[in-house]
Amino acid sequence: MIGIAKSELRKRGYNPEGDLLEDMIHEGQVGLLKGIEKYDTGMINPRTGEPFAVTTYSNWWIRQQIRRTLSNEYGRIVRIPVHENEKIQRVKKAEARLSAFSDRTPTISDIAAELGFSEEGVKRAYSLMNADVLSLDYSFGGGENTKLGEIIPDEKSSTETIYGGREVSDALQRALETAVESATIKPRDVELLKQHFGFDGSERTREDVANSFGISKEMVRQKVDSSLRKLSHNPKVRAILKGYAQY
Repeated sequence: MIGIAKSELRKRGYNPEGDLLEDMIHEGQVGLLKGIEKYDTGMINPRTGEPFAVTTYSNWWIRQQIRRTLSNEYGRIVRIPVHENEKIQRVKKAEARLSAFSDRTPTISDIAAELGFSEEGVKRAYSLMNADVLSLDYSFGGGENTKLGEIIPDEKSSTETIYGGREVSDALQRALETAVESATIKPRDVELLKQHFGFDGSERTREDVANSFGISKEMVRQKVDSSLRKLSHNPKVRAILKGYAQY
Protein backbone atom coordinates (compact mmCIF):
# COMPACT_ATOMS: atom_id res chain seq x y z
CA MET A 1 0.00 0.00 0.00
CA ILE A 2 2.84 2.40 0.84
CA GLY A 3 4.46 1.58 -2.50
CA ILE A 4 1.20 2.32 -4.33
CA ALA A 5 0.81 5.64 -2.49
CA LYS A 6 4.37 6.66 -3.39
CA SER A 7 3.87 5.61 -7.01
CA GLU A 8 0.69 7.68 -7.39
CA LEU A 9 2.32 10.73 -5.79
CA ARG A 10 5.39 10.38 -8.01
CA LYS A 11 3.31 10.10 -11.20
CA ARG A 12 1.54 13.34 -10.32
CA GLY A 13 4.69 15.30 -9.65
CA TYR A 14 4.52 15.22 -5.85
CA ASN A 15 7.34 14.29 -3.50
CA PRO A 16 6.72 10.59 -2.66
CA GLU A 17 8.45 11.08 0.69
CA GLY A 18 6.71 14.37 1.50
CA ASP A 19 3.91 15.48 3.78
CA LEU A 20 1.20 13.98 1.55
CA LEU A 21 2.43 10.41 1.95
CA GLU A 22 0.76 9.78 5.31
CA ASP A 23 -2.56 11.13 4.01
CA MET A 24 -2.36 8.94 0.91
CA ILE A 25 -1.56 5.85 3.00
CA HIS A 26 -4.73 6.59 4.95
CA GLU A 27 -6.69 6.93 1.69
CA GLY A 28 -5.17 3.62 0.58
CA GLN A 29 -6.52 1.98 3.75
CA VAL A 30 -9.97 3.33 2.90
CA GLY A 31 -9.58 1.86 -0.60
CA LEU A 32 -8.65 -1.50 0.91
CA LEU A 33 -11.78 -1.40 3.07
CA LYS A 34 -13.86 -0.75 -0.03
CA GLY A 35 -12.19 -3.53 -2.00
CA ILE A 36 -12.80 -6.13 0.71
CA GLU A 37 -16.40 -5.08 1.33
CA LYS A 38 -17.41 -4.75 -2.33
CA TYR A 39 -15.62 -7.78 -3.75
CA ASP A 40 -17.79 -10.35 -5.48
CA THR A 41 -16.57 -13.48 -7.23
CA GLY A 42 -18.83 -12.69 -10.21
CA MET A 43 -16.86 -9.56 -11.10
CA ILE A 44 -15.02 -9.83 -14.41
CA ASN A 45 -11.73 -8.12 -15.25
CA PRO A 46 -12.51 -6.21 -18.49
CA ARG A 47 -8.93 -6.54 -19.68
CA THR A 48 -8.63 -10.31 -19.36
CA GLY A 49 -12.23 -11.52 -19.42
CA GLU A 50 -11.41 -13.58 -16.32
CA PRO A 51 -12.82 -13.19 -12.79
CA PHE A 52 -11.05 -10.53 -10.74
CA ALA A 53 -8.52 -11.80 -8.22
CA VAL A 54 -9.46 -10.16 -4.95
CA THR A 55 -5.92 -8.76 -4.63
CA THR A 56 -6.17 -7.11 -8.04
CA TYR A 57 -9.60 -5.73 -7.19
CA SER A 58 -8.46 -4.38 -3.80
CA ASN A 59 -5.34 -2.82 -5.30
CA TRP A 60 -7.54 -1.09 -7.89
CA TRP A 61 -9.65 0.39 -5.10
CA ILE A 62 -6.51 1.49 -3.22
CA ARG A 63 -5.23 3.29 -6.32
CA GLN A 64 -8.64 4.73 -7.17
CA GLN A 65 -9.15 6.14 -3.67
CA ILE A 66 -5.74 7.80 -3.75
CA ARG A 67 -6.30 9.17 -7.26
CA ARG A 68 -9.74 10.55 -6.39
CA THR A 69 -8.38 12.33 -3.34
CA LEU A 70 -5.46 13.82 -5.24
CA SER A 71 -7.85 14.94 -7.97
CA ASN A 72 -10.52 16.37 -5.65
CA GLU A 73 -8.25 17.91 -3.05
CA TYR A 74 -5.20 18.88 -5.06
CA GLY A 75 -6.49 19.73 -8.53
CA ARG A 76 -5.79 17.66 -11.64
CA ILE A 77 -5.80 13.90 -11.40
CA VAL A 78 -2.34 13.97 -13.01
CA ARG A 79 -0.16 17.01 -12.37
CA ILE A 80 2.29 16.95 -15.29
CA PRO A 81 5.26 19.35 -15.19
CA VAL A 82 5.54 21.71 -18.18
CA HIS A 83 8.70 20.08 -19.54
CA GLU A 84 7.10 16.63 -19.33
CA ASN A 85 3.98 17.89 -21.12
CA GLU A 86 6.16 19.25 -23.93
CA LYS A 87 7.85 15.85 -24.21
CA ILE A 88 4.45 14.14 -24.39
CA GLN A 89 3.40 16.38 -27.27
CA ARG A 90 6.62 15.63 -29.16
CA VAL A 91 6.13 11.89 -28.65
CA LYS A 92 2.55 12.13 -29.95
CA LYS A 93 3.66 14.03 -33.05
CA ALA A 94 6.53 11.62 -33.71
CA GLU A 95 4.18 8.64 -33.42
CA ALA A 96 1.76 10.23 -35.89
CA ARG A 97 4.57 11.16 -38.29
CA LEU A 98 6.12 7.68 -38.26
CA SER A 99 2.72 6.01 -38.60
CA ALA A 100 1.99 8.04 -41.73
CA PHE A 101 5.03 6.59 -43.48
CA SER A 102 4.71 2.97 -42.36
CA ASP A 103 2.19 0.15 -42.39
CA ARG A 104 3.02 -0.77 -38.80
CA THR A 105 2.68 0.97 -35.47
CA PRO A 106 5.99 2.60 -34.49
CA THR A 107 7.78 1.01 -31.57
CA ILE A 108 9.24 2.70 -28.51
CA SER A 109 12.66 2.30 -30.13
CA ASP A 110 11.45 3.94 -33.36
CA ILE A 111 10.10 6.97 -31.52
CA ALA A 112 13.18 7.26 -29.31
CA ALA A 113 15.46 7.21 -32.38
CA GLU A 114 13.28 9.77 -34.19
CA LEU A 115 13.41 12.23 -31.30
CA GLY A 116 16.83 11.46 -29.87
CA PHE A 117 15.21 10.44 -26.59
CA SER A 118 16.08 7.47 -24.44
CA GLU A 119 13.61 4.59 -24.57
CA GLU A 120 12.92 5.14 -20.86
CA GLY A 121 12.02 8.76 -21.62
CA VAL A 122 9.49 7.67 -24.25
CA LYS A 123 8.05 5.05 -21.90
CA ARG A 124 7.63 7.70 -19.19
CA ALA A 125 5.79 9.96 -21.64
CA TYR A 126 3.37 7.16 -22.44
CA SER A 127 3.01 6.38 -18.74
CA LEU A 128 1.96 9.98 -18.04
CA MET A 129 -0.42 9.93 -21.01
CA ASN A 130 -2.08 6.79 -19.67
CA ALA A 131 -1.84 7.42 -15.93
CA ASP A 132 -5.52 6.63 -15.40
CA VAL A 133 -6.24 4.09 -18.14
CA LEU A 134 -9.09 2.15 -16.54
CA SER A 135 -12.24 3.72 -18.00
CA LEU A 136 -15.30 4.41 -15.89
CA ASP A 137 -17.29 2.70 -18.65
CA TYR A 138 -15.60 -0.65 -18.06
CA SER A 139 -18.00 -3.25 -16.74
CA PHE A 140 -17.16 -5.64 -13.93
CA GLY A 141 -19.67 -8.15 -15.29
CA GLY A 142 -21.59 -10.40 -12.94
CA GLY A 143 -25.33 -10.38 -12.50
CA GLU A 144 -25.80 -6.61 -12.53
CA ASN A 145 -23.14 -5.77 -15.11
CA THR A 146 -21.96 -2.98 -12.82
CA LYS A 147 -19.73 -0.27 -14.28
CA LEU A 148 -16.96 1.49 -12.41
CA GLY A 149 -18.66 4.85 -12.79
CA GLU A 150 -21.72 3.50 -11.01
CA ILE A 151 -19.89 2.38 -7.89
CA ILE A 152 -17.51 5.34 -7.46
CA PRO A 153 -19.27 8.05 -5.43
CA ASP A 154 -19.22 11.65 -6.69
CA GLU A 155 -18.62 13.38 -3.37
CA LYS A 156 -15.94 16.06 -3.65
CA SER A 157 -14.79 15.85 -0.05
CA SER A 158 -11.80 13.92 1.20
CA THR A 159 -12.49 10.83 3.26
CA GLU A 160 -10.34 12.44 5.96
CA THR A 161 -13.18 14.89 6.64
CA ILE A 162 -15.57 11.96 7.21
CA TYR A 163 -13.37 9.46 9.01
CA GLY A 164 -10.02 10.11 10.66
CA GLY A 165 -7.01 7.97 9.85
CA ARG A 166 -7.04 6.42 13.34
CA GLU A 167 -10.68 5.40 12.98
CA VAL A 168 -10.06 3.68 9.65
CA SER A 169 -7.04 1.86 11.07
CA ASP A 170 -9.14 0.76 14.05
CA ALA A 171 -11.82 -0.58 11.70
CA LEU A 172 -9.22 -2.64 9.85
CA GLN A 173 -7.87 -3.94 13.15
CA ARG A 174 -11.36 -4.89 14.37
CA ALA A 175 -12.07 -6.64 11.08
CA LEU A 176 -8.88 -8.69 11.36
CA GLU A 177 -9.52 -9.56 15.02
CA THR A 178 -13.06 -10.63 14.14
CA ALA A 179 -11.73 -12.83 11.35
CA VAL A 180 -9.32 -14.55 13.74
CA GLU A 181 -11.98 -15.01 16.44
CA SER A 182 -14.32 -16.64 13.95
CA ALA A 183 -11.48 -18.83 12.63
CA THR A 184 -11.76 -17.23 9.19
CA ILE A 185 -8.01 -16.69 8.93
CA LYS A 186 -5.04 -17.64 11.09
CA PRO A 187 -3.11 -15.13 13.25
CA ARG A 188 0.02 -15.79 11.17
CA ASP A 189 -1.85 -14.81 8.00
CA VAL A 190 -3.11 -11.64 9.69
CA GLU A 191 0.50 -10.68 10.41
CA LEU A 192 1.39 -11.42 6.79
CA LEU A 193 -1.43 -9.11 5.62
CA LYS A 194 -0.23 -6.36 7.95
CA GLN A 195 3.30 -6.60 6.59
CA HIS A 196 2.14 -6.80 2.98
CA PHE A 197 -0.01 -3.66 3.23
CA GLY A 198 2.34 -1.81 5.57
CA PHE A 199 -0.13 -1.33 8.41
CA ASP A 200 2.79 -0.54 10.74
CA GLY A 201 4.02 2.24 8.45
CA SER A 202 6.95 0.24 7.08
CA GLU A 203 7.33 -0.23 3.33
CA ARG A 204 8.10 -3.81 2.33
CA THR A 205 8.38 -5.55 -1.00
CA ARG A 206 6.80 -8.94 -1.58
CA GLU A 207 10.30 -10.38 -1.35
CA ASP A 208 10.76 -8.74 2.07
CA VAL A 209 7.55 -10.34 3.32
CA ALA A 210 8.52 -13.69 1.82
CA ASN A 211 11.88 -13.60 3.60
CA SER A 212 10.22 -12.60 6.87
CA PHE A 213 7.94 -15.65 6.76
CA GLY A 214 10.36 -18.07 5.12
CA ILE A 215 8.13 -18.65 2.08
CA SER A 216 8.25 -17.84 -1.63
CA LYS A 217 6.99 -14.59 -3.19
CA GLU A 218 4.33 -16.60 -5.02
CA MET A 219 3.17 -18.06 -1.71
CA VAL A 220 2.87 -14.52 -0.30
CA ARG A 221 0.67 -13.57 -3.26
CA GLN A 222 -1.50 -16.65 -2.79
CA LYS A 223 -1.87 -16.11 0.96
CA VAL A 224 -2.80 -12.43 0.55
CA ASP A 225 -5.37 -13.27 -2.11
CA SER A 226 -6.81 -16.13 -0.04
CA SER A 227 -7.00 -14.04 3.15
CA LEU A 228 -8.70 -11.10 1.43
CA ARG A 229 -11.18 -13.46 -0.20
CA LYS A 230 -12.00 -15.01 3.19
CA LEU A 231 -12.42 -11.57 4.77
CA SER A 232 -14.80 -10.49 2.01
CA HIS A 233 -16.95 -13.60 2.58
CA ASN A 234 -17.23 -13.13 6.37
CA PRO A 235 -20.56 -11.38 7.18
CA LYS A 236 -19.24 -9.98 10.48
CA VAL A 237 -16.21 -8.49 8.77
CA ARG A 238 -18.32 -6.98 5.99
CA ALA A 239 -20.62 -5.46 8.61
CA ILE A 240 -17.65 -3.71 10.23
CA LEU A 241 -16.37 -2.38 6.91
CA LYS A 242 -19.68 -1.46 5.30
CA GLY A 243 -20.01 1.95 6.93
CA TYR A 244 -16.60 2.99 5.68
CA ALA A 245 -16.87 1.45 2.22
CA GLN A 246 -19.79 3.65 1.20
CA TYR A 247 -17.57 6.72 1.08
